[in-house]
Amino acid sequence: MQGNEAKGQVPEGAPLQGVTRGVSLLTGDPKKAIIVLSGPMIIATLLYST
Repeated sequence: MQGNEAKGQVPEGAPLQGVTRGVSLLTGDPKKAIIVLSGPMIIATLLYST
């Protein structure tokens, strides 16, 4: 271990490994994220309101 790098912390500027599809969706194009996430939110709202 070097300097301030504690176990489990990612140093700044390090490439992220293991990024999931959901994380890449949220950190990518905001317009696409809103469109993709609106479907499940609409279904959940309809199920909850009935």
